[in-house]
Amino acid sequence: MADKDKMSGLIVDDQEVVREAFGARIAQDPTIALVGSLRDGVEAVEMAPRLNPDVILMDVKMPRLDGVAAAKQIRAKNPQIGIILLSAFDDPEQVQEFFRDEPEGKAYLLKHTLGSVNDLVRTIRDVYVG
Repeated sequence: MADKDKMSGLIVDDQEVVREAFGARIAQDPTIALVGSLRDGVEAVEMAPRLNPDVILMDVKMPRLDGVAAAKQIRAKNPQIGIILLSAFDDPEQVQEFFRDEPEGKAYLLKHTLGSVNDLVRTIRDVYVG
């Protein structure tokens, strides 16, 4: 991306209402361009190289391919893409697996600990800058 003040984001969540809510909020932020909204990890793995987001915001629990497995596949081919996993569950094994290789450019957030969507936008920026 030529303009380092503007980053591109991709949302991956199996719940349409979550994709729409986060997408609407992110679209209001002038520093983030939303490049897509996908339903599961399989779509994320297929589309990430084409959409080339700077940061992917992805749910952990999804059908077909969960967020941890999708993140590994995406980063194996596109290590520059930052990934934020969102979960409703505090699962230490998932967290360890996610951060095992190349922890830079990653974040794992528990949905219930987000104080506001602004916290999420801050995390997107933090992951983007490394």
